[in-house]
Amino acid sequence: INPAYWDEKQQNIKTRISINTTEKIELTRKIQNLKYICEKAYEDLKHSALSMTSENYVMFIDRQIYPERETKSNFFAIWEEFLNSKQDMTKGGKKPLEVCRDNLIRFERYYQVFKDKNFVLSFSSVSDTIVQQFYDFIINECHYIDHPAMKEFYETIDKRQRREERHINTANARVKKFRTFWIWAVKRGYTENDPFKTYTVPTDRYATPIFLLPEEVKRIYNLDLSNNEYLDKARDIFIFQCMIGCRREDLWSLTKDNIQEGVLSYIPQKTIKKQQKTLRVPLNSIALEILDKYKNENYLLPTHICINYYNRAIKQIATLSMLDRKVTIFNTKGQPEIKEIKDVISSHIARKTFISVLINNGVAPQVISSMSGHVPNSKAFERYFNIEDEIKKSVVKNLEI
Repeated sequence: INPAYWDEKQQNIKTRISINTTEKIELTRKIQNLKYICEKAYEDLKHSALSMTSENYVMFIDRQIYPERETKSNFFAIWEEFLNSKQDMTKGGKKPLEVCRDNLIRFERYYQVFKDKNFVLSFSSVSDTIVQQFYDFIINECHYIDHPAMKEFYETIDKRQRREERHINTANARVKKFRTFWIWAVKRGYTENDPFKTYTVPTDRYATPIFLLPEEVKRIYNLDLSNNEYLDKARDIFIFQCMIGCRREDLWSLTKDNIQEGVLSYIPQKTIKKQQKTLRVPLNSIALEILDKYKNENYLLPTHICINYYNRAIKQIATLSMLDRKVTIFNTKGQPEIKEIKDVISSHIARKTFISVLINNGVAPQVISSMSGHVPNSKAFERYFNIEDEIKKSVVKNLEI
């Protein structure tokens, strides 16, 4: 209807407007139907587990208007219910679940474009074959971002899509989150179908943890970056992280209150739900020197730097420091590959450096785990016990006669 003919107060066509009686009756019927749809959607949303937001309200209205889409709407609506059930989970712990849901939204569109235009994700449409295709999509998604059939879709969602193939360990992690959602849905009676009974998530593949040698840390620490304030700050953050061994997300949450009498105390976010164990790490002279540099600031360290920029800066610093030592990594396909350490360095190598250097200096595992938060006998911790060749050489000399 022409907005000029509409009576907003009466929620009907203005009485002075001349209109055909049959047309007016039909218009009135449609208005009443729309009112019913809006009220019904509101009541359904109010009695659901979802929060009362405009986005969810629109979804419930669409469910009334387009019943053929209900299967699709239900699947992602239940995902929202699943996420809302994780109120006790930290933001960092919840994020991977949200990322998995977003991957599934993009996978559905990919499947519609390249395989079956009528496909929708639902509890009945997901099989072990679909899970495997989702796994492959996670790894190879970068190849579809600029495809003519998908480009417009990607432009409407997020400009920061990954432009490289993802590692198989990343795909493993995402599918495990999908399995977590599915187990939750089965327990609540949303479905009896379980594709994960016949689908096995591949085993993660790890090379020996890559870490910096003490002389490489020293080279970065002594690098003259006085002409580049941004890299200078990033270097300070990275070296401090090497000195305390915490994860990046924990480092970003630290404040001056976490430092008492030269000791850093914090509870790791990754394990806070399982155990609220406070880690205590004494600060050495290098860590204290870095903190002293920012003592007049409101923050402990300039950790407001975006994580992506932080990792990019670390690579620049490693290049300037000429860290060209060869290391073995597993590429995105899970195959061993030789790289220079400056090309694979990231914030997590700081944590690996802290742990590995202490191990190679003969520090007891129990002492290290009390500062890193590892369970001493865990598989993740065992991977660090790759003793340096120089230590082996000094040990085997004891065999000489």
